[in-house]
Amino acid sequence: MHIAFVTPEYPLNNSEVGGLGTYTRKTALELYKRGHKVSVFLESNRDKVSSDNGVTIYEVKCPSLYYGLNSKSILRQLTRVMYVLYSAFKIKLKVLQIHKRYKIDIVQSPNYLAPGYFLKKNSKVPIVSRVSSYAPLYHSAYGLPRTFGDYLIDYLELQQVVTADASFSPSHFMQKVYSRYENCNLDFIPTPVEINKYVKNNTTVSKAISSKISLNQYLLYFGSLSRIKGVDLMSDIINIIAPKYPNLNFIFAGKDYGLPNNEPVARYVLRNCPSYRKRILFLPYQKHSVLYPLIKHSIGVVIPSRVDNYPNTCLEAQSLGIPVIGTTDSSLDELIINNKTGFIAENSSSIDIAKKIEKLLKLSKKERLEMKKNIGKNMLAIQNEDRIKLLINYYEKVIKTHKEQTS
Repeated sequence: MHIAFVTPEYPLNNSEVGGLGTYTRKTALELYKRGHKVSVFLESNRDKVSSDNGVTIYEVKCPSLYYGLNSKSILRQLTRVMYVLYSAFKIKLKVLQIHKRYKIDIVQSPNYLAPGYFLKKNSKVPIVSRVSSYAPLYHSAYGLPRTFGDYLIDYLELQQVVTADASFSPSHFMQKVYSRYENCNLDFIPTPVEINKYVKNNTTVSKAISSKISLNQYLLYFGSLSRIKGVDLMSDIINIIAPKYPNLNFIFAGKDYGLPNNEPVARYVLRNCPSYRKRILFLPYQKHSVLYPLIKHSIGVVIPSRVDNYPNTCLEAQSLGIPVIGTTDSSLDELIINNKTGFIAENSSSIDIAKKIEKLLKLSKKERLEMKKNIGKNMLAIQNEDRIKLLINYYEKVIKTHKEQTS
C-alpha cells in the first residue's frame, strides 16, 4: 500500500514536537519497514521534499497555525481560523497532486488542527482520522475559557472525525469522551510501542547536568510543561516529598507552555518551592540521545496529567523498564497496571500523587526488581499484539469499504 499521513508536526532535524509528531514518525517508519510506501505531508514554513529513512516527507509551506493563539482580538482569532483552513486546503492540493503521480491508497489525518479537513468525502482516496484529543476537554484542563476562534477550530476538528471514512482512538478513555459528548462511536487502535532500545550514556550531558544537580537519585517528568499535563501540581508534591527524602532531586525536561496567567511553569514551581530550588532542575526539550539516559537512570517517571490520550511519554518510560506514576481518568490508567508496573493516583490530587511517589520510594530492592520484571512482561505482551499489523488490517478494511461505496 501507499499510505499517506497529513500532520501539523513531525520531528525533522531534531525539531521540537509533541506526542503527535512522535507517533507519526514512529508509525510511518514501522509501516515502511513492513514494505509499504509511506508519504508524510507536513504543514511547514517551507516547501521541500526530503526522505526520513525511506519515508518521503513533503513539506507544504503554510501560515503559522498558532497565530493569535489565546488572543482576545476577534480579528486575530478569525485570521487564525482562516490560516488553519488555508493550510488544510494546501495539504489537499499537494496530496491529490502526488496521488496522480504515485497512487495513494489511504490517508491518515489527526483531528488536531484538522489538516485533512478538505480531503473528507473525496471520491479518490479514503481518509481515516486518528483522534489526538477532544479540544473542549483540553481547554478546560488548561484553565482558559474558549474564544470564538477556538469554537470554530474545535468544530473543524470534530468534522475531521465525524466525516472521515473511519475514525479511531488510541485510548478507551477518548473513545468514551466522544461517545458521551458527541454521540460519536470511534474504533480502537492502540499506539504502537518500541521496546528494547539501546541506551548509551551521554557523558557530556551527564556531567553538565550533574554540575547543577546530584544525579544519584531523582524523579523525572518529561514532555510538555503545562497545566493540562498537571505539571503545576508538582510544586505541592515537591513540598510534601522533599523534606522526607533529603537526597531526592526532581528533573523536568520539555517545552514550557506556561500557565493560563502566562507565567512559565518552571518559574511557578521554583517560586512555590523556595526551600528546594537547588534540588530542582528544568531542562528544555531534549533529543532522544539525551532523554533516554535520563529516563533510564531515574527512580521513576511522574506523569500527573489532568487529561491525556495514551501518551508516548508513558510508553517510552515503560519500554526502558522504568515505573510510572500516573492519574485516573486520563488514559494513563490504561497503560499502568497499578502496584505492578507503576502506580495510579487520583486525578488532580497532589496529596494522592505524593502518596504514590512515597510507595515507589519505599519499595525494597527485591520489590523494585519485581516491578521491573512486570514492566518488561507487559511491554512484551503489548509488542506481541503487533499493533502495526492491527493498523494495516484497519486500513485494508477501510479501503475495501471505500471501493465498494464508490464503485
